[in-house]
Amino acid sequence: MDDDLGRSDRTSWAAPGDGASSSTDGGAARLQEDGARRPRHKKLAPLQIQSNPLSPGPVAIASSSSTPSSDPNVLLAALGGTPRSQASRQAAANGNSPMVAGYFPTDAPGELQRSSSGTEAVTTHRRKREREHDMDVARLLSEKDDDEEMLLSIDPSERVEHRSTKLVRREIVIASPVANDDMEDVHDDKLDATANATETARPDGLRLGFDLQPVDMILHVFSFLVGTDDLHNMQLVSKRWRELTSHTSLYRHVPDTTPDGTINWLNFRNLGIKNKGTEGTCYRCYQRSSGKVLAMKRARVFPKGEGVPYYMLRELAVLQGIRHPHIASLEMISLAKDELHVFFPYVDKTLHEIINPTSDPNGGRVLPEHQIRRLLHQLLDAIAYCHRRGVLHRNLKPKHLLIDTDVADNYDNATLRISDFALVRATGIPRRQYTMEVVTLWYRPPEILMGEKQYSPAVDVWSVGCIFAEMAQGKPLFTGISEIDQLFQIFSKLSTPTSATWPAFTSLPNYRFEFPNWKPRPLDRLFPHISPLGLDLLGKLLTYNPDARISAENALRHPYFDAASAGVPRLLPSIPMTDMAFTLHRQYEGNPEYMDLFHAHLRDAELKLCKEVKYLSRQKTLRPLHRSMLVDWLIEVVDVFEMCLRTAFLAVNYTDRFLDVVMVKKTKFQLLGATCLHVASKCEDVSYIGVEDLSMCADNVYTSMQVLQMEEQLLNTLNFTLAVPTALDFLNIYQRSMPTLEKKTSMLAQYLSELALQEYSFLKFLPSVVATCCLSLALYAVHGYSMTPELQAACQYTWDDLKECMGTLTEVYSGSQFNVLTVVKKRYSEDDRCQVASLLPPLEYNVAF
Repeated sequence: MDDDLGRSDRTSWAAPGDGASSSTDGGAARLQEDGARRPRHKKLAPLQIQSNPLSPGPVAIASSSSTPSSDPNVLLAALGGTPRSQASRQAAANGNSPMVAGYFPTDAPGELQRSSSGTEAVTTHRRKREREHDMDVARLLSEKDDDEEMLLSIDPSERVEHRSTKLVRREIVIASPVANDDMEDVHDDKLDATANATETARPDGLRLGFDLQPVDMILHVFSFLVGTDDLHNMQLVSKRWRELTSHTSLYRHVPDTTPDGTINWLNFRNLGIKNKGTEGTCYRCYQRSSGKVLAMKRARVFPKGEGVPYYMLRELAVLQGIRHPHIASLEMISLAKDELHVFFPYVDKTLHEIINPTSDPNGGRVLPEHQIRRLLHQLLDAIAYCHRRGVLHRNLKPKHLLIDTDVADNYDNATLRISDFALVRATGIPRRQYTMEVVTLWYRPPEILMGEKQYSPAVDVWSVGCIFAEMAQGKPLFTGISEIDQLFQIFSKLSTPTSATWPAFTSLPNYRFEFPNWKPRPLDRLFPHISPLGLDLLGKLLTYNPDARISAENALRHPYFDAASAGVPRLLPSIPMTDMAFTLHRQYEGNPEYMDLFHAHLRDAELKLCKEVKYLSRQKTLRPLHRSMLVDWLIEVVDVFEMCLRTAFLAVNYTDRFLDVVMVKKTKFQLLGATCLHVASKCEDVSYIGVEDLSMCADNVYTSMQVLQMEEQLLNTLNFTLAVPTALDFLNIYQRSMPTLEKKTSMLAQYLSELALQEYSFLKFLPSVVATCCLSLALYAVHGYSMTPELQAACQYTWDDLKECMGTLTEVYSGSQFNVLTVVKKRYSEDDRCQVASLLPPLEYNVAF
């Protein structure tokens, strides 16, 4: 019996036949991801995506010419190419792009292209068979997605939160004192040109703007390299022709994308469909320019709904910032014309196939312990790396673990890589509520089965323990057919929890007094092939209490991986913690938020991602006041829709980074802010705000279609780098480092952080510096002192590091009583926020320490 109970498979990066399915991590479950709010409108029908087919092979060309000429144009004509003098005219007349014209069939896929002057070559039985095969492969890719319609389709619009009775119907009226609409019109052409240039800029530094005719280029090269015999063979579309035209050196400088950002299918050759799932279709393809075999995922995009699905945004945002030898890396992302293509390295085996290659319901083979130790260490290494960054995978299982080997069927030196981050979640501090519809049932931890929504990275550790056990006994450890059956299987093998083993057990939502009382069973009876140290580690991985469960970081240091016990050199993490410069001094074994390691990651990330921006000096019609007005409106929308405050901070970050690259007219400024809020909400919120509501919030000064068009440009400009540290992240960490901090002081620090968010002048400071100054000034305003030993130990800043930012913040706080933007002030005049906006700023500031 499969562990997914016959549910629909979701696209993953496992090999064909791995059945990378999930019981509740597929389409239906994802509709309830991270929240219980449901849509209040009719479900939008998913768009059928028509994709440019991957080239199944080189285009066959026939010609009546038998002898080459020294004239390149004659040779090109003989080979079926287009003479230089006619190329541009034909392309213009046919309306075809130079990148595609003359290479891909425009009628029936797989049909042979012939020159207008040539005669039809004699088609042998062998050639006919090859052509029919190519037609079949190409037809698979060029069909409307009829088969995909039969699958359960995920419509991200079902996650949209609608609050039609509480909309913010307010257009931001920008009246620049030094710029008007006439001035703006003068710069329209320049602005549009700048925007277009940005859209075509690719992160890999490829030159995309040149006039390239791939077929003519290749044929021109061949006209100087081969003789009459080879040309004659090429006319017959011989194997020699296929070998020559597939050589990597011919495609070395061919870009992966066209000038408009779409995939350059010339550079890719289709090797077949890998699998289909609710999120899209995955292909195995050959990249001609590099000679690599890649897995290409063609994901669904909803141009008439909510744009790029939230689960794809989260997955790509996380993977874009991850570089680890045991995590499947992104090769390329292409988002253009409502099509999203994602490329990964191709690995053809999974851990599930190694354990049970025949999918025998009675189980597979037990792995040798030295192989288990190696693979387990690599898995823990990757999970610890994710948890340091506040990333929860939430769907670990053998089918999502790729295994790469140098020698077939020899796994002594195998490399494990985690794949399929479709259920990934970037967490923060404090701990928040998330959905319980995560993790395949057989690997789901007991706290989620018991109804806990505020879970921690410990959920991944439990899954690692289940995978460890499966490698040791050749079959899954817990094989429930329902949630209650899964709980009972866990209890029957590990004993029923008690208040001693799990203090919060009886207070969880799904607790029942009638639970059977199973007694503990020794693990060595279940796993006779595991050494005592291995059993000790397994017991700590499968601890009931998530706060007492061993962390992935500490599991790496377990004696099970020592040289003495393993008989092999000591296994060490791929990225030592000593490389992180700002680790806090304290270490908490049971800290569910992994606060120390998370803070270390944020401090490193801000140095790489948060550079000083000075875009207003280049923007012709925007001023600091315009930005303050936009931030004020964004916070109001977040407040009315009860969204996460971090969403507003992320939206402002995306806006600033976009403006640092692209010129934006002031009439499009609010549209940009709304788009950034939409993207941030999909990444962060339980139920994200929809494009229709965003349009209504601005009194329909822009349409939902304009938001989705801007979303595509925004994501390409930011290169999907959406997981960034904010001042709010650091403020929450520093407040947690001071357990005796009063709520009033905490609210005042948060109030100051929102005031700072509105001010353009704070962009030159690191987010951690701004957060430290906000909390320090709040301490001074309420208690009369600006620094505590706990705060200084956490932030590790001196007064010289904070002096300039503190001076700017005191000026903003002193002038807050006269601020014409009132949204933030109203928010913090409420009782639940201790009315901190009503506090009078100090008359003088002696905040130095």
